[in-house]
Amino acid sequence: MTASKEAGKKILCALDFSEHTEAVINEALEQAEKFKAELVVLHVLNEHIFEEITRIHGRVQAMGGELYEKAVQGLGDEKEEQLRQVLVKVNAARVPHTSIISRGYPFEEILRMADEMNADLIVMGAKGRMSLARQLRFGGQAEKVFRRAKCSVLFVR
Repeated sequence: MTASKEAGKKILCALDFSEHTEAVINEALEQAEKFKAELVVLHVLNEHIFEEITRIHGRVQAMGGELYEKAVQGLGDEKEEQLRQVLVKVNAARVPHTSIISRGYPFEEILRMADEMNADLIVMGAKGRMSLARQLRFGGQAEKVFRRAKCSVLFVR
């Protein structure tokens, strides 16, 4: 972040609950403290998961229409609790912050949120939960964010 952006600085921290989650949030918190910035912590419920649930749901209609709704609600509740636990564990209360759970394709949601909040910095893991084979085939979320972000991007390993 540059000195010219000192007033009203905003940092977007994208978490995927991979093995790097604590390192990512700790770096985001350090940056927020250093630059006296507001921190927005984002987790994206990957739309690919919901597409798979929908596909499976179509095959098990005998269970009624509740399978999809229960799966969606359960996943959202689980991730909200994971996010709450991580924020408590790293003492995120030391900086002004908000947390958001959104649904979509991760790189698109990260970029949309960064634009919407006029972020000065995006902090995220260099590698996420996606398998190596899938990263090679489609390109990683981190690379897509890096190539398209309008602000600085800080990757954490």
